[in-house]
Amino acid sequence: MAARRSWRLIELRTANIALYALIAALGAVYWDTLLWAGREFIGQRLGRISSPRERSMARSAGEMIVLRGPVPEAQALLEESVAVEPASQPVCWLGELHFRARRYGLARQQFERCLRLDPLAGLAYRRMAEILVLEKDAAGARRILERGRDLLRGEIPRTLPRPDPGVASKYNDKAEAVHRAQRDSLRMLERELGRRP
Repeated sequence: MAARRSWRLIELRTANIALYALIAALGAVYWDTLLWAGREFIGQRLGRISSPRERSMARSAGEMIVLRGPVPEAQALLEESVAVEPASQPVCWLGELHFRARRYGLARQQFERCLRLDPLAGLAYRRMAEILVLEKDAAGARRILERGRDLLRGEIPRTLPRPDPGVASKYNDKAEAVHRAQRDSLRMLERELGRRP
């Protein structure tokens, strides 16, 4: 009986060691992510970062730009959103804000950054072409539009949605929305190319 009990203790100690080793391994693998989450949590608690709402901030700012033009509140929201998570949509909207405020140098920087994040962002190609036209570089404008058009032409067939009945409908709907947005971007770029000599 005593021998059986000691084996049980050894098994528990071995299980505990294995558990601690697993926790240490997971900590090592996800160390950077854990540090980032800790910093962001502290920043949020100290009021430097409002709650993790970067996507809604970007959406609100985008609506402000469309409805009211380049207002300072929209710029602040977009800059905060991009600081939390640099995604292509808020970066593109930040470029749009600068474009509408006629700050073309800043707009160009943001659109170039947007295209590095998402090479299929049709609006960024269009606005870059408009900036190049303002800089008297019609050939450069045509090249950037053609580059966007060619990328989209190559990508659209690859991202053709194939609805899967085994997948939740929201994912099928998202695939449809992405494909539709790419088709709309391609049509917009083709229209722009048709208008330019």
